[in-house]
Amino acid sequence: MRLSPSDLEMLQKVKDLLEKDYKYRYTQAQLANRFYINESKLRKGFICVYQIPIYEYQVSIRIAKAKELLAGTDESVKCIAYHVGYDVKSLEKQFKKTTGMSPLEWRKKNSSMHSTNITT
Repeated sequence: MRLSPSDLEMLQKVKDLLEKDYKYRYTQAQLANRFYINESKLRKGFICVYQIPIYEYQVSIRIAKAKELLAGTDESVKCIAYHVGYDVKSLEKQFKKTTGMSPLEWRKKNSSMHSTNITT
């Protein structure tokens, strides 16, 4: 696939937007319209440049942010789900699909909040 320098710039802008506004569920049509790029070129170009479909990239960002919040805060899974743009059931489903465990299981295994710290 041939991508011009302006196409590559637009794809980077799309990626940046997805990282910044991970909570919002953008469709490919919305992204194409926003960045004035053909939807097919957007879809194929994103895969070509980043080796991942747009939807999967959105999910990976949300799950990464959820992991960060699970490990570093004591917020409830419900609050974290809302923060990353999911309802609880959707977060649990995507989290399990991605990590092989539920958010609570992952938190127990990876949380810095649950480690013992000795202070003097």
